[in-house]
Amino acid sequence: MKELVHFDVRTKLFLLLMMNILMFAGSGIPYEAVLVGFCALMLALSGRLRTAVKFTVLFAAMAAADVLVSGIGDGFWISLLRFLVVILRRFLPIFMAGSLVFATKVSEFVACMWKLHLPKHLIISVSVVFRFFPTVREEWQAILSSMQMRGIGVSLHNLVTHPLLTVEYLLVPLLLNAVKISEELAEAALCRGLDCDNPHTSLTAVRMRAGDLAACILPVIGLVLQKTVG
Repeated sequence: MKELVHFDVRTKLFLLLMMNILMFAGSGIPYEAVLVGFCALMLALSGRLRTAVKFTVLFAAMAAADVLVSGIGDGFWISLLRFLVVILRRFLPIFMAGSLVFATKVSEFVACMWKLHLPKHLIISVSVVFRFFPTVREEWQAILSSMQMRGIGVSLHNLVTHPLLTVEYLLVPLLLNAVKISEELAEAALCRGLDCDNPHTSLTAVRMRAGDLAACILPVIGLVLQKTVG
């Protein structure tokens, strides 16, 4: 889906902070549904409609599971299952805001950090981390494909019959590649001049727009109303 509103990185970070605050400000399925709906709207406007639908369906499934489990009884396992469902459901808006942050382009994130005058070492570390996970995911998929070609793919049968070998074939190349990737990303960051003391320029325009102001004001209004009504 095409991006309808381009939100600034600072808006996304502020949304992540507000979701953490709002999570402790109230409780209940209706209250959590409002938070999930707002985050789903932000994801949809950012062009991630499929992700917004997945999170919304997941929230609906967990809410329905909570209602069904609460009507069964009060046994230990029932209470434990309900506790896990409630915890995951309450953290869902934070996961949605986090996915919105991690969907940001690395160049835009770095440009925003330079504009905020953050420490240089922090900017280098964050830029490496943001490039690290997508690269590791590609390596993970390549390892799985290589294992399947050799007949040792990750399956229930292999996990039961050869658990140690299966884990070894996964972890050993993944850990070795992770170390190599981290070193290459750090070297690439230095080659791009991230440690240079001179002012940095960027082709990405970092500025707040009307959509950013609305996205920042609405959670604050919700927090004030929650505190007033509560």
